[in-house]
Amino acid sequence: VLVSWGFMATNFNFIISFVAEVSRLPMSGEGQSFNYMAHFQNFISGQIGIDNIIYFTGLIALTLWFNVFVIEYKRS
Repeated sequence: VLVSWGFMATNFNFIISFVAEVSRLPMSGEGQSFNYMAHFQNFISGQIGIDNIIYFTGLIALTLWFNVFVIEYKRS
């Protein structure tokens, strides 16, 4: 969320517009729950729901786990 906010604050609209276009592609019901732009739009409009909190918490946890995995792989 902070990275996306940083892109918007620094006027990197081409990145935000690309993500928005990709996220508008037709998806199934399960695929729409992973739609980053929909969750992000809810956050920046002030509509913070439990589904958005769970989505971003899971995304952060997955990213942190991947970072730990890569660091451990490089150590060995």
